Order: sequence, then C-alpha cells, then structure tokens
Amino acid sequence: MQPTLSEFRKYYNVAIYPELVRLDYERKRLLRYMALSVVLLVLAIVFAAMANAWLVAFLLVLPVVGYMSWLGYRYRQYRQKFKPHVVGLILDFLDEDPNIGLLHYDARGAIDERIFRRSRLFVAHYDIYEGEDFISGTLGSLTFEMSELRVFERSRVRHTLQTVFRGVFCHALTTFPTQGKLYLLPRHQEQFLTRTLGSLAREGLKDVERELNDEAFLEGFMVFADREVRLRKLLVPHFRREILEYMEETGKEIYLAFHNQEIYIAVSHDKDLLEPPLFTSLVSFELVREFYEDLRLLLRILEILDEVV
Repeated sequence: MQPTLSEFRKYYNVAIYPELVRLDYERKRLLRYMALSVVLLVLAIVFAAMANAWLVAFLLVLPVVGYMSWLGYRYRQYRQKFKPHVVGLILDFLDEDPNIGLLHYDARGAIDERIFRRSRLFVAHYDIYEGEDFISGTLGSLTFEMSELRVFERSRVRHTLQTVFRGVFCHALTTFPTQGKLYLLPRHQEQFLTRTLGSLAREGLKDVERELNDEAFLEGFMVFADREVRLRKLLVPHFRREILEYMEETGKEIYLAFHNQEIYIAVSHDKDLLEPPLFTSLVSFELVREFYEDLRLLLRILEILDEVV
C-alpha cells in the first residue's frame, strides 16, 4: 500500500525541509550577488555618461560582465544539483515500501524514444523529443522506468511547434505471461487523438465501453481493447476509481496502454516539475508535493496492475 500524503508531509518536515532551507540560502546569496553586479553595471554606465569617458566605462564594464557570466554559470550549477538532492530524498522515502525495490535516478536520463513510439499512445511525427529525471526500479513482479518528457511536432501549416505530450511517461514489464492490448484515453482529448484512434482501429482494437457498465468512469475515459485482453480482470473497480479521482482532482490527463507483457502510462502536466524558482522561496511543501503525487500515482497504478496480471 502506497504511503499517504500526511505520512509524506511528516517526512518532508524531518528530511526535506532542512535541505530546502540550505538550498534557499544559496539562492538568496546568488540573488544578492546578481543584484550587486547589476548595480555595478549601472554605476559604470552613469559614470561614463557624466564624465563622457566611454573608453574608461568600457574597461570598467568588462570585469562586471565577466562577473555576471560567472554568476550565470553558478546559477546553472545550482539548478542542476537542486533536483538530484530533492528527488533523492523523495526516493529514499518511497524505498521504505517493502514492495518497491531499490530506485535509481539519473537527472539527465530519459525514456528511450523508441519505447515512447512503441506505446502508440501518441501517434505523430516528432520533431523534438527531450526528457530528464529518469527513474528506474522494481515493484513486485514489475520492472519499470519513467521520466519527464517534452515531445513536440512542427505544424505543417503554421510552421509552429505543437505539443504532442508533456508530462511523466512510464514503461513497465511484467514477468507473467499475459495476452491482448488495452488502451485508456482521456475522453475530452478525443479531438487531439485522431491519429492514435486511427492507429488503434487499424490494429483491430474496438470500443469496449459497453462491457464495463461504469458511467462515471466512461465519462472520463475512452476504452479500446482487442479480443484477447481480459478486460474486467485488468480494470478492477478500485483501479478505475483511483485514476478517475486523480484526473478530476488535478486536471491532468492519464493515458494507459497494455501490450501483452508491457505497460505504458502517461500523466500530462503543463510545466516542469521541481524547477527551483529564483525570486521566491524554495521552502515550500507545494514545490515537492506535485512531483511526489505524480510519482505516487504511477507507482500505485503499477501496484494495482501487479496484483491483477
């Protein structure tokens, strides 16, 4: 059973809060140095204007610009180390679950593009595929990997980038022999999934909503499957209830595909999670809560599927 949010809040107070305080001190120090560099730059320009000594001003500005470049480098380093510190603490908390094997984290890693394509959840011509925050591990009989992804397609008409998917993508393998294909797709995204729906139809998957007899769930999701899949065994009532509640509470979209022994899950969001702000405090439970809840949802989905496959 996944830990509750209140349990995570207690862990946050003990383990994550002190680390955020330390990192916030670094943020404030960088901000003070940046403010000082701007003041020095303005003073050099004002001096040049008053004394009409632009050559002297240029010589004064050079070291200030160099200093500002160094601060920019320091800030990039700060951002790069922020996530590994905080994510590592979150994973330590989740590792306490005896059903979860040792979790591994790579801040710069991402799900392989071939796996994303193979899911057939988002059928498009990808012009930009990038990701970060790769996490892998085991849960029960499942092995899994996940990462944040940003996938874009260039519009052939407007020549602008259109979002194909932005969010957290998960791929899992089960060791038990299973058969069939099953897709859950958010219903109100139907107009943006025409190519995916066409691909499913060509593969012989049919609309199987009548077999579920769950009006509330079917208001949120379209369900497609082939003849081999054991629909009611996979879509047990508490599984349907939990993912529907999460989607309604957060406004995020959930996509799921079951391909024989492979599971693909996508949870959309419209921003990069756990990005440290520069001008506001880092010491905030909300800053880490959303990342944790997305991760907890994916692990909960995998936990339920591990029970039923």
